[in-house]
Parts: sequence; C-alpha cells; structure tokens
Amino acid sequence: MRGLESVSFALGLVVLRHVAAHADTYPGGEIHEDVRAYLEEKHQDTSYAENSLDRSRFYAETSQYPNTDIHGDGPSCSWMGELHAELESHTLFELTLPGTHNCGSYLLSEELMPGDWGEKSEAALKVAEFLHIPVEDVITPWSLTQDRSVLKQLELGSRYLDLRAGWNGKQWRTFHLEQGVLISDVLADVEAFMAKHPMEIVYLEVSHLVGSPTREQVVQLASMIQKICSVYLLPRSFPLQKKTIGDIVRSGKRLIASLATSQAVLDNYPQIWPGYTFYNTYANTDELQRMVGFNERAATWFTKYRRELLLSGFLYKLSWTLTPQVHTIVDSILTRNPRNLYTLARLAAEHFDAFSLWMNGRGMQGGNILLFDFLDLSLNRTEVCKSMIALVRAVNPLLQTAETYV
Repeated sequence: MRGLESVSFALGLVVLRHVAAHADTYPGGEIHEDVRAYLEEKHQDTSYAENSLDRSRFYAETSQYPNTDIHGDGPSCSWMGELHAELESHTLFELTLPGTHNCGSYLLSEELMPGDWGEKSEAALKVAEFLHIPVEDVITPWSLTQDRSVLKQLELGSRYLDLRAGWNGKQWRTFHLEQGVLISDVLADVEAFMAKHPMEIVYLEVSHLVGSPTREQVVQLASMIQKICSVYLLPRSFPLQKKTIGDIVRSGKRLIASLATSQAVLDNYPQIWPGYTFYNTYANTDELQRMVGFNERAATWFTKYRRELLLSGFLYKLSWTLTPQVHTIVDSILTRNPRNLYTLARLAAEHFDAFSLWMNGRGMQGGNILLFDFLDLSLNRTEVCKSMIALVRAVNPLLQTAETYV
C-alpha cells in the first residue's frame, strides 16, 4: 500500500478498533460440540426412521421453489436509473444498496470444495454417517443461499454481489461447502447486466479464495475479472468519497470490484479494489430476535461512526440473514424443522419491514450495503420493481426527504 491508500487503511483500523472496543459482545448460536451424543439423544425422542427421508422431495424443496426459474425470463429492474434524479448529486457513501449474500450459491454440485471444511461440515458428515445417508442430503439444503442466477439477482435489483471464489485444483468456482458454477460464468452475467443497464452501479466483492491457490492462480483470477469486466471497472484512483453517483454514471465505469488478495497482486491491477474496501458485519445466529438485535446495534454503530468510516473509505455492510448453527443442521434432519436455509430466509424476510420502520423512526441509514438470502422473498413477485424501489426508499433517509442525511 502506498500514499493515501496506506493512510486511509490505517485510519480505518483505528476507527474499527474504537467501534469494537465500545461494542457489546454478541453471542452466536448454540454449538453442540458432541454431535454424536446429541444425535443419539434426539434420535430416541423422534419418530425418525432411516428409510423415511424422501431425498427427491427434499432436494425439490431446496432447489426449485414455486414460480422460480434461475435462468428464465422475468422482470428487469433498473431502479438506480429510475431514481437517478434523486440520487445523482449524492455519493455512494450516503446510500444503502441491497445485495445478495453468497450470490454464486444458487446451483451446487455434490462435490465439496477443497479447503471449505469446518465445524458445520464435520457435523454434517457425522449426521450422514449416523443415519446412513449421503452427506450431500445434509449439506445441500443449508448451502443454497439464492434461487436465481447472478444475472437474475441483478435484474431483481441487487447491486452488491458477495462472490465466494474457490480453487478446486483445476478451476475457479463458486462454493458454499459444495462447489457451484464457474466464476467466469458469474463474471459474464455481471458484464451482460452492465452492458444492458447503463445507469446502474454494482459492487462486486470477490473473497474467501479457499482451496489453497498459489499466487499464480490468484493472478489468474484477477486477470479473469479484468478481462471480462474491463469496460466497466472503476479504477482505484477514482475518489469515491468525493465523487457523486452522477459522476460515476457519466464516467461509464460503474462496477466497483474488490479482490481479497495481497497488495503485490493488486499493484498490477489498478482497476481492482482491495478486499478491505467492504467491512462486514453479521449476527452469526439462527435466532430471529438475536439477529434483529445485532442489526439494530450495527445500524446504530454506523450512524455514530459514519463520518469516520467515510474518511477511511470503508463501505459498511449489514446482513439481514439467519445463519444455521451445528444444532440447526442436525435438527433439520431429525425433526425436519427448520428444513433448510430457505426456511430461515423466509422467516427473516417476514420481519424486515419492522426493522426498516425501526430505522425510519430514528432517521438511520441501513449501512452502505444490506445483504439478503433469497432476495425475492423480500419483494412482491407480481410487482418486483415497485417493491424493490419501496425497499430502497425504506432504508435510505435521503430518499424519504429533500435533505441529505449526513
């Protein structure tokens, strides 16, 4: 890092350490360390039988929702273009953009991604061994986070993409425990959307990079991003804190892409932003009230420290997502409740309006980015664009009054 980038990053660390020092500790969900003991206890208390799991029905519930076609035709919402007159004089730091969590996990294979193995994966394996079922029957329902292709997510109105990239030994692919589609296919979707919608601005955060890739393989990923999306990539030299949305649209460079890699790699790619551009927060719980409480505090922190965050150049993320814990996955097999991540996402979506009203009553902005699983659950499927614009207005005070919220 050099010059202003170094100063900005150092200032950002000071700000975030100060925020963390004044933040209440927040527990995640309960963890059952002895998964086998928990299985034996719960198994005795349920009517579960080894042959009672209809796997074809189980997959259908978690991969093909009613009226859903991941690649099919549907509404295309250019909400930034429709609201351009209201947005053009503001910076991106004054605006909250809706986004999709783990955007590439809409279509998954049964192959596990090398390097993405942790407590939940171990638990899933133990559940599968205990019940004598394929491990993918346990993992897949909790790994699917979206039900539309990335192009369709953008057309629904998502303007931030959380893209997890994993190296499987041969290719860069999306993943969420299991391997998904090619990263190149996702980038092609992004490029196609940018070409079709000249008034829209998109954030793309490429992160995680599991699979122990070499430096050369990470360079290959950076080159892929630049090659496919080069026409629209906004260079790091662009003064994002000072320039308006109108300036960005007029420049034609409307894609802000970051990559979680070393500065040595990024030095050769001036159009790709560093991974620390986006600052993540999430509740890490499967309990609704805990998630709501966490996000209320996160929104309060953002309101208190937004000037410092602006100086640091960080874009602050809130996640309206419920995260399965080990016990969530175990219970989904034994008691079928909740069944999958879609079930949790639907519960979160049902309570989002109350959260936006809570923010409105306090004049709060929902961070710079607000993430969702299964984005369409938060929208009216018969009036997608209208409901997306309503969602955007609900989390952006500057779109509710004539005055800029500072």
